[in-house]
Amino acid sequence: MRLLTFAIAAVLAMPLAAATRYTATVGSQKATVLADGAHRRVDIPRQSQPFEFDVLLSDDGGATFTALNTPLKTWFRTNATAIERRPHIFWHELMTRISVRDIHVTTTDEPEHRSVIKTTFTVNEPRVTVKFASTIEIWTTDSVDAALAVRPVDLITSYPEVDAQLLPALAKVHGFPIKTVLTATRVYVGGRPQTLTYRATVSGIETVAAPKHAFERPADFVNQPPLLGVPGK
Repeated sequence: MRLLTFAIAAVLAMPLAAATRYTATVGSQKATVLADGAHRRVDIPRQSQPFEFDVLLSDDGGATFTALNTPLKTWFRTNATAIERRPHIFWHELMTRISVRDIHVTTTDEPEHRSVIKTTFTVNEPRVTVKFASTIEIWTTDSVDAALAVRPVDLITSYPEVDAQLLPALAKVHGFPIKTVLTATRVYVGGRPQTLTYRATVSGIETVAAPKHAFERPADFVNQPPLLGVPGK
């Protein structure tokens, strides 16, 4: 009887839901990630308005998200997203007829759990030719479940022909990413290179009790798509 009492007391003393919490930092933007099984919650304090969302919720391991705008009390569904959107350097007019050629993606595994993925390609637009290059460096650890990671930076290019080769290379990176550096360069033929660098780190990894309703969408929020042109950050 005494052993049964001790066992019940031990169960009652355990947290109702043990989750993993960490801070993801991209440049000056910090986000708090809470992960429990297939559930994810990402809180992203925004410094200015307007913005698309400041909370992301997922119940499928981050494959899709419900994005919340807490000041407006609105929500909308979105596919897998990142804390920092893809570099503006990769954007192009959707209605512009282009051709993509000379695609090369190479991967190397370096010491200390570091992977390097290099991508180059050329885009022919109606009036210009643009050459792109990117280097992705990812440092990982095996001490944290890789499935708990939320992408801090969007590493794809938005060019389907390129991403068809880039995504398999990214999928081969093993471990939980604790540091990511993306360097993207664009050169218009005859012009000077334009380069952007994004640095993302993960810190403060800890096990916590998930707050009640942390992964639930508030019942009084209204389904409303974001306004076109409103930045995600």
